[in-house]
Amino acid sequence: MSEIVTANPLPYLVGGFGAFWLLILGYLYSLRQRRAALDRELTLLDEDISG
Repeated sequence: MSEIVTANPLPYLVGGFGAFWLLILGYLYSLRQRRAALDRELTLLDEDISG
């Protein structure tokens, strides 16, 4: 039981890095989705302008 009481920083570091990477991946994914939506809107605008 004494091993559990002693603070081991490794799991906290791994968890922190995991959350950090999840945030970065989610941000990049949302950027990609937003860019795809913008591209769709731009192509629709081009079609509207060109007739």
